[in-house]
Amino acid sequence: MAQAVDARWDLLLLCVAGYILSVVGRVHQLFPSLETFRPALLTGFLAIALYLFDRQDVRRLKDVFVPTTKYLMAFSFWMMLSVTTALVRSNSFDLVFGNFIKTVLMYLVIAAAVRGIRDVERLLLVYLLSAAAYAAVTIVREPIGGWDVSITTTPTTWPPSW
Repeated sequence: MAQAVDARWDLLLLCVAGYILSVVGRVHQLFPSLETFRPALLTGFLAIALYLFDRQDVRRLKDVFVPTTKYLMAFSFWMMLSVTTALVRSNSFDLVFGNFIKTVLMYLVIAAAVRGIRDVERLLLVYLLSAAAYAAVTIVREPIGGWDVSITTTPTTWPPSW
């Protein structure tokens, strides 16, 4: 029996997972020593490069152009046109060309990197675990309400004075 194309992780999918860990889980902000490596930039560039050199038939860009992508492209074009009539053109230009274009590009890479349902499940698991890890570390590090739940200190007085 032939093996499914999405049976195993590959390097492109690992880079996409690393990108998700960086932008959703913000691991570089939770652990400042990782900030020097610029993980979102590194994994994003690697994912783009790996996709450009990938020759698998299941990763064709034409398969990504579904109605959602077409609406995203139309929205991107509309945003570019709107820069010329913006109240503060520099802010609008920076939003469109400094931020949103990167988001559209990574949308295309992530959507094209998926080879099958197993890859979708893997990326969803990475998304879930990164969000849960970010929430857990944040809760442990930051006081909530009147309680300080950090490991190193004792709780403050209860009930909190609101």
